Amino acid sequence: MSKINKTPRQYLSWSQLSLLEKSEYEYVKCYIYGEGTPVNPLLCLGKELAEALEFDLENIPEDIEIARILIPKFEKKEFKLEGKVNDIPIVGILDGFDEKDLVIHEIKTGTYNYQQKDADKHGQLTFYSLLVYLNYGKLPNKIYLYHIPSRFEDGNFKLKSEIRIFETKRTMKDILDITKRIKRAWKRIQELYESEIQNGNVK
Repeated sequence: MSKINKTPRQYLSWSQLSLLEKSEYEYVKCYIYGEGTPVNPLLCLGKELAEALEFDLENIPEDIEIARILIPKFEKKEFKLEGKVNDIPIVGILDGFDEKDLVIHEIKTGTYNYQQKDADKHGQLTFYSLLVYLNYGKLPNKIYLYHIPSRFEDGNFKLKSEIRIFETKRTMKDILDITKRIKRAWKRIQELYESEIQNGNVK
């Protein structure tokens, strides 16, 4: 058997990892064939908020403006971190990061009712914690998850005028667990991509 060394992306992100673990079929469709995923109005709302925070946009909807006021100011916004796990390149873009104190900030919107246990177990926060460890040699001192709930009003999703803040941490065991997931995912991505190449579906 020939050595498998190809992947559709030259790095692994949390989005790729989580989609692969959720559905290999959806992963292949999205990342190998570039078909993307169906438009999700809740995700669009979250992106709209992220853009307003990053670029200090003006003339934004009232619910976005209120959310921007509720969310604390971050030292760095949309902060990109890169690293390697056994030569597997990984990349993450943190909503907010305080580099001096090693504090991660992640914003979530949507109708899901986040609880403390969700913040404590959220894989994305663990993935970002690994990137902090790889870059700074230490685990993040604090991790904050900010949840601004969404509501359906007048045919559209809007953000509620409230925020829930969860503080959490990660341990070295969490870091070891996420590295195992990364290795399994990268190997599986290589297998899926190689299979599509051998079947003549992609070049």
